[in-house]
Amino acid sequence: VLWPRVEDWLRHAREDERIARGCLLFDPPSLGGAAFHCQLAIEKLFKAFLVRASVDFRKTHDLDALGPPAQRP
Repeated sequence: VLWPRVEDWLRHAREDERIARGCLLFDPPSLGGAAFHCQLAIEKLFKAFLVRASVDFRKTHDLDALGPPAQRP
């Protein structure tokens, strides 16, 4: 059950990467659209990693919330 969930997140990340690359082919390029889909791809890569590491996470698009707690001085 674990690997199909990881592969699903990776498949979605690849699709966001594909869309981001497509945004750069527009004339003029859609830099905002590309950046948005890059952020989505990174989010999904994080989620694939967390699933593989058996770390629970809540439904979020906040990259900081998916990472480790911030180190405080």
